[in-house]
Amino acid sequence: MSSYTFGQPVKGNLSITIDNTKSRKCQTRITRNITISGCTDVEETAAKLQIVDCNVYSLKVNAVVTEEGTGVEAMASTTTSIQRRLITFKTLYKDQYMKPNLPFTLKVRASRPDNTAGVGVPVELCAGGQCTNLTTGVDGLITAVLPNYQSVSVRMKALNSRVNMHSSEYYQTLSHYFSPSNSSLLIYAPEETLKCAEAGLSTSQHILPVLFSARDQPTAAITVQVVSRGSIQYTNTQDYQLPSGPLPISTEHLVEPLPPPLPGTVRGVINLTISLPNTASPIVKVLIWYTRADGEVVSDNRELKVEKCLPHQVNLQWSTPNTQPGQPATLTLTSLPEAVCSLGVVDKSSELLAVDPDPINLDSLFSFINTFKIDRYTNRQVNDHSYCTAKLRPADQPSSSGFLSVPSRYNYYSDYVDALKMFDNAGVYAFTDDTIETRPCERW
Repeated sequence: MSSYTFGQPVKGNLSITIDNTKSRKCQTRITRNITISGCTDVEETAAKLQIVDCNVYSLKVNAVVTEEGTGVEAMASTTTSIQRRLITFKTLYKDQYMKPNLPFTLKVRASRPDNTAGVGVPVELCAGGQCTNLTTGVDGLITAVLPNYQSVSVRMKALNSRVNMHSSEYYQTLSHYFSPSNSSLLIYAPEETLKCAEAGLSTSQHILPVLFSARDQPTAAITVQVVSRGSIQYTNTQDYQLPSGPLPISTEHLVEPLPPPLPGTVRGVINLTISLPNTASPIVKVLIWYTRADGEVVSDNRELKVEKCLPHQVNLQWSTPNTQPGQPATLTLTSLPEAVCSLGVVDKSSELLAVDPDPINLDSLFSFINTFKIDRYTNRQVNDHSYCTAKLRPADQPSSSGFLSVPSRYNYYSDYVDALKMFDNAGVYAFTDDTIETRPCERW
């Protein structure tokens, strides 16, 4: 597209050259001269550019526009890549951890090279030693529910491969949460962005379904904490019944049939209510936990997106939608008391030429909030090496000679996470004499 700074189209001649960046017999360079007036589409066939025959991976395009009447020239160039993979898989959602006695949900989008949805693509999915054939929907989505706790990875492959194209595959390893009692909590997070409080209200109410697996636990005092901007924005503890019941999953998405609950356990779903103030945005970390009678802590956490919430409602309005030069017009800015407002005015040509025409906007204001975010690596409490060393290394015992024996030199590790990891992920430091670390350890 060619246009003046004030938005009008340029009239003149376009000389465009397309180069397939190959050499010798495969080198192809095509030049086209076109009369233009503003935006013009230029098309060239893949056959002429030898994209398939010569295995072309990129095209270089040079354009020169000569203005009609003045001869003034403007030039631009770009390089575009040729995709050799018909389908690309992208993870849209996945549970953080495979939980005991609960299914694991994974959502993947299949996209074509132009980023449109890969509709009707046959896919083979394998997990936990089981494979099944699926077909992407009208939105290109694949939803897989894995019921086998022993699954360590998920693999997918598109079955419609073509000549001279790379195989379209997907691979995802699974992390496992460990509980000696096979107890679990799983926040069944909503996919949509949570809403801000309605006008005149300071908080918004939201209901979060939570899947659970429990052993000898008919009730539980569940604590909910919501962390945002580096502080706890909401906390509440409430007793909940934990009755057996169906899980809110679609059987058509199961990779294999859902097995019955483990002996001595029940599973079901409860609904937790949280209140979010306007300061709990645009990201919140929800942490939930309860303590069993034997002292084991059972927990989960989930990060949720929230709309960019502001404590004040602001309105900016002209007195008339159109007016003539020299005629008066009134611009009215209204808000609640004590609101801090900023107002700037620029002409149209300055806005078109500016690198950032709107430097003060909601996104730029909220970018400062990221500096207060507590990530999972800040003051982290989980240390597999220290924990496993203390758990597995035997205490030093005096030898027959009276000297302390030197313990064997091992590296210690764990393939699991436990309740403490959920606190780490939420940015909450845990001080407790309850059993918050239960994961098994290995050495090598």
